[in-house]
Amino acid sequence: MLAIAIRLLNEVWSNTKVFSLYFGAEGSAGYWIAALLVTAFTVYYTLIGGLRSSLLTDGAQMILAAILLVVILATIGPGLAQQGLPAVDSETTLAGLTFCGLAFVQVFSYPFHDPVMTDRAFITSPKVMFKGFVLAGLLSGGFIFLFSFVGLYARANGIEGQPTLAVPTLLGLPMLLVFNAIMLTSAGSTLDSTFSSVAKLGARDWHNHQGSPTERQALLGRWWIVAIALLGNLPLFSIYLGDKVGPAIIQATTISGTMVMGLAPIFLLAFIRKAGKLSFHFAFWPGLTFGIMRVLESALGISLFPTWMSIGSGKYALDLGVNIYGLLICVGGYLLAAAISPAPAVSSFDTSVQRISEKIR
Repeated sequence: MLAIAIRLLNEVWSNTKVFSLYFGAEGSAGYWIAALLVTAFTVYYTLIGGLRSSLLTDGAQMILAAILLVVILATIGPGLAQQGLPAVDSETTLAGLTFCGLAFVQVFSYPFHDPVMTDRAFITSPKVMFKGFVLAGLLSGGFIFLFSFVGLYARANGIEGQPTLAVPTLLGLPMLLVFNAIMLTSAGSTLDSTFSSVAKLGARDWHNHQGSPTERQALLGRWWIVAIALLGNLPLFSIYLGDKVGPAIIQATTISGTMVMGLAPIFLLAFIRKAGKLSFHFAFWPGLTFGIMRVLESALGISLFPTWMSIGSGKYALDLGVNIYGLLICVGGYLLAAAISPAPAVSSFDTSVQRISEKIR
């Protein structure tokens, strides 16, 4: 629950920032007005509609994004095909491979703590849930791959700055509006999903409530939405603490992924019958500690990890090293605790699966 709460907190400021940057430079009046308006508007309709309103905006965003992506590719495609793919120096290539390595390491733990996905999954049958996750992976992966051609177009034409901001500005007002629509609807639909997940986390999951929701739980969930809307945007104010810019949007996923690296052995090694509560603690808490240390490094501008832990090159080399060494510690802790623990009559994993299956039925 703690890891999920941290994840949801990161979702708020990162999506607010995506939205606000289209209305002004970071720290400008337009930037802050946009942040205030999108937060207030999203909080308002999520308080009324909850998960239903979130599902509605998700569907609308998916359809709109698909249409606008075709428009974008049709506009930049001919120019990119004529110029060819841009040349990339070896240092940039190695930095990109380092980031890919980081994503590969985190993929074994990160999906297990994404409440925006799981809240939708567990309101369906297991069969539908499975199909949904497979289709979501294929569609989102394909969308990200195709949208990355915007970055290739920017590099091929020597366009400086954030590609999703600089490229549409260069192409004129119509394309700027198209880019705005696709990015703003994406940020808005994720923000309301975050709020609805926070309401469920605070009002039901945190207290392990069973049965149908009550009016009191609904009221408590609404207060959680208001609280996360305020707390979740606090990281944006770090620009007034001496930073030239606020936290990078990508940190919302890289640091959250580091915090939950210990979930990988907890889920993937759950077939080990002797693994129990001690294995959970030996795996989970080291990962969470490493993630918090990375947050402190970023916030305070200090170094808590030695440079020899870096693996690869570029700005994500230390993140990759921390995740690899940390994952080894988490897996080792899980196995060590399983080795010294008495064998339970029924594993905690079997019990959890049985309870989830009963809820679904």
